[in-house]
Amino acid sequence: MNPPWWHRPVRFFLERKLRNLPAPLCRSCTNPIPVPATLTDDLWDALVLCPHCGAGCSLLALGNRSDETVLPPPATALPEDSTISTDSSPASNHWNIPARKRLNFILVFGTFWLLFTSIFLWAFLSDKSDSDTPGWILGTFISVFVAIGLGTVFAGLRMAFVSYDLTIANGHFTYSQHLFGGSKHITVSLNSIQSVELTEFYQQNYRPVHGIEIRSSEGKIRFGSQLSVPEKQVLTAQLKAALLPQTLPPITAPTSVPATALSPSPPSTPSAPPAFAIPLAPDGVLRIESQGRWHPALIIPALFILAVTSFMLSQGLRMLFNTVAPGSPTPPGAFRLLSSAFMIFWCSGPLLGVLISSTLLFLAWKLRFSHQLIEISRSSITRTKSSRTSSSSESWDLRELRNTIVVPVSATNNSASYRGEIILNSTVLPFGWNRPKPELDAFAAAANQFLPPTPSPPHGE
Repeated sequence: MNPPWWHRPVRFFLERKLRNLPAPLCRSCTNPIPVPATLTDDLWDALVLCPHCGAGCSLLALGNRSDETVLPPPATALPEDSTISTDSSPASNHWNIPARKRLNFILVFGTFWLLFTSIFLWAFLSDKSDSDTPGWILGTFISVFVAIGLGTVFAGLRMAFVSYDLTIANGHFTYSQHLFGGSKHITVSLNSIQSVELTEFYQQNYRPVHGIEIRSSEGKIRFGSQLSVPEKQVLTAQLKAALLPQTLPPITAPTSVPATALSPSPPSTPSAPPAFAIPLAPDGVLRIESQGRWHPALIIPALFILAVTSFMLSQGLRMLFNTVAPGSPTPPGAFRLLSSAFMIFWCSGPLLGVLISSTLLFLAWKLRFSHQLIEISRSSITRTKSSRTSSSSESWDLRELRNTIVVPVSATNNSASYRGEIILNSTVLPFGWNRPKPELDAFAAAANQFLPPTPSPPHGE
């Protein structure tokens, strides 16, 4: 349902992005799968087959494993280069996680952002010329970007210089966080702790970054995303063993069971029908339709980017005009030429933002009127796409059907969104984006009933 006109530019950037990513893992056998160097017009709906087990899915599903945690096997001891120190005694356990004190991407990016925006803040504060725009509007606008830079720099510094102390003593667990001379302490009773797990905190380059999460009835503690994977795994295992000791149920003598308890009870009548049932049409065809709809995930960011970049572009063009105008206070010569070149460079960024946001809004408008109908019969699979001005239909022989699966395609606030995929020998037919997973599972089960029988091997003599 993607407009054909944008396949070429998206494919250009997507292929270059894939070259810098590690090989994704198969959803069935977890072996690495080589991604094709050249994508088809299907883009992220392109079919990818595992060379090890033969399972297939789309490129989008291969890169989104938000409902799974794929980590290497856990180690039994901390790595030799680990800086984590432990101290155990019969009365207490203590772990110290020192600060990394290393540069990270967030700190570098935030510093660059802050320096860049500070130039414009200085230019605004030193500008004495008259302007049609009230000064407080432009000052507030620039200050927002400076504040974003300050927040990003602080996040990078925190990631580099924060240290932790974890202590178990006197029936309590104490979590202490230290940063720039300040400390934060959280204490919970051991009886209130419910779980100690590795949890996905965020994603970086389409790969999940995990951290340690300790849940209790008194609160939740999350830390450790900056640690290496072996350190996270070993520390999680050690904390789980110390905070959640395994207790065996008491052994009791066997008792006699009444005969009435051994007799099977009559099946109870279900109080409600199944949540989802996918019936066949009277003609024996299985159908699923995807109606066009507005996509807030495209519209809201696009409107925000359009508003911000339009304002930046208008202010940049105004300053450029004031620089090159005959009565400009800027002295002529090399300085005026340099100022004009800088303002042209400044305007190119907002102009690009206006073009991108406008493209996203146009794409959202196109998707609103794009419809898809998939029909599965005993002989063929047909997909019909329609929009306001056109309609097209494609058919495949039923013998090309390999499988129908349900895969996660995105995650928001740790809540996964799903879609279904009909896997053919040559392509993938996606359906049901953002529909409830039980409904997708029911349709996938119904579609797999149409799978052609596997020919039995010939009998030996």
